[in-house]
Amino acid sequence: MNDLKPGPILMLGGGVLLLLSSFLDWGPSTSGFETDAFGLLGIFTLLIGIAAAGIGGATAFAPQVKLPSNILGFTIAQFVGALAFSAFIWLFAFQFSDFSEIGISLGWIGAVVAIAGAVVTDMQANPSGTGSATTF
Repeated sequence: MNDLKPGPILMLGGGVLLLLSSFLDWGPSTSGFETDAFGLLGIFTLLIGIAAAGIGGATAFAPQVKLPSNILGFTIAQFVGALAFSAFIWLFAFQFSDFSEIGISLGWIGAVVAIAGAVVTDMQANPSGTGSATTF
């Protein structure tokens, strides 16, 4: 337990916040699981939260689990960061609307925490700063 790194813990915490936000109110009597556009965004938020929490938890607490080193040419931390950034963009866009409630606020905060965890994890894995993604 002494070798816990902050990056995976942040990804785990951000993923849990994203996961919880999809169950809370996003607007007046509207959660993330409605039959309109919020329902689709809520499902995406839930899936991204599950991915971030699962990858962060597996990296932090189950080092024997072998995760793929690259997904679509990105490291796994960069991939989680990209997913969390997409969740941040659409949740933060709704933050300043007239109908925004606690679920949207908690969601974009969780996305920011997951992004921070992904950046810290990637910086610890590649301290030279040259990036480890494939360049095209």
